[in-house]
Amino acid sequence: MLAYSTISNLGLIFACAGLDTAEAMTAAMLLLVFHAVIKAMLFLSVGAIEQRIASRDIEDMRGLYAVMPVTALIAVAGVGMMIMPPFGVLLSKWMAMQAAAKNLYVIVMVALGSALTVMYWARWAGTLMSDPFAGRFHREQQPVLTWLALLPLCAAAAALSVAAPWLYLRMIVPVLGASYVPSYSVADGVLENAAGAFAVFPLSLAALFGLLVAFVALRRAFGAKIVPAYMSGIQTYEAAMFTGPMNQTAKAEAKNYYLDSVFGEARLSDWLNLGAGVLLTLIVGGSL
Repeated sequence: MLAYSTISNLGLIFACAGLDTAEAMTAAMLLLVFHAVIKAMLFLSVGAIEQRIASRDIEDMRGLYAVMPVTALIAVAGVGMMIMPPFGVLLSKWMAMQAAAKNLYVIVMVALGSALTVMYWARWAGTLMSDPFAGRFHREQQPVLTWLALLPLCAAAAALSVAAPWLYLRMIVPVLGASYVPSYSVADGVLENAAGAFAVFPLSLAALFGLLVAFVALRRAFGAKIVPAYMSGIQTYEAAMFTGPMNQTAKAEAKNYYLDSVFGEARLSDWLNLGAGVLLTLIVGGSL
């Protein structure tokens, strides 16, 4: 998932370069900055998770926050930074969509790609946080060097998003040069043009307030009482076990259904690679 989403974002950066407008180039450069920091944090998080659970399978990460609370929360924070306001990746995609608004084919591809991104990121975050919380965490042990990599990257990703207006004025506008007319005005932490506005500072304050509310809710959860799920009266005395068909004991499990026979990588890869090759051939042929 991390690798495919990286390719997706690189594709969006190249699409912006192909549009070659001030809005598109701004989106491409900002996306490159934000994506680099956040994705570095996510790749390192998954590496730490794999060392602990000996698996890269998302299904094996279900309820990981109860075992690796800090690493799991860092990963969830990274997911939020990839798909939610006020963070820079969403800001960059908003700019890219504005830049592609007059090109039907490009805007359809960007919109579909962004929608699929939200779907699989949210599914992973939900899986990490899926088990009931009874106010008890296992203390997480990680090497100091792991924390020295993950925690600063998490803080830097959040800080860069808040600093997006400053980055635009101090880094993007000077690089664009005289050939591009700056397309956004900045006032009170809000990036704005004729098509709309992205309120970075106000949204950041709202996100900070939401984080404080989450901490209050977490403190209240320490007193929560977790009871076993009711399974129509056929559960056994052992947790998460029930009497199934032929009076056989079975374990109740929650998993995502991936429809591998329809959307599986092995089934789609050949056709998608063929389509991509044809598309690239048409693009190169058209440019010549």
